[in-house]
Amino acid sequence: MVQQAQHQDTIAVADFRSAFLALLNETFESVEGHILDPGTSLFETLADVSAEDASRSASPHVGTLAAQVDHTTYYLNILLQHIQAGGSDPSIKADWGRAWQRTSVTPEEWAELLQNLHVAHAAVREAVSTTTTWNEDIIGGYLCIVAHTAYHLGEIRQALGVIRHN
Repeated sequence: MVQQAQHQDTIAVADFRSAFLALLNETFESVEGHILDPGTSLFETLADVSAEDASRSASPHVGTLAAQVDHTTYYLNILLQHIQAGGSDPSIKADWGRAWQRTSVTPEEWAELLQNLHVAHAAVREAVSTTTTWNEDIIGGYLCIVAHTAYHLGEIRQALGVIRHN
């Protein structure tokens, strides 16, 4: 009798890590051609943004660029807390409105926001490299990090287009 091979819906952790880190790198640091155009990663986009530009918004109905960066950093840190707790943790409370309060920044405050974003990004890289327990919530959390950051990168790039051409 011929036995059928058992089908498994699994992937190797190393494969997930590799794919995730490639997308994370492209979203934050350096375009590799997966989802972005050359020179448009988050850190590349923010590299020449002044505190003055970061204190502006594209319209009265959207947050400033500083608020976008602050919110993105806050989101990364909240998701990391959930991931490090083993998945969704109802005891971790997020104050989403807090990060949207930035209406203006000094050059020093802008530098601090950018540094905080770099620190959060490094923490995500470290976390995915050292995570040993994997479940749907953890994988989903990592995927949300790339998707959410890419969304805000688009918002920032759109806002810069408006801000710099008005």
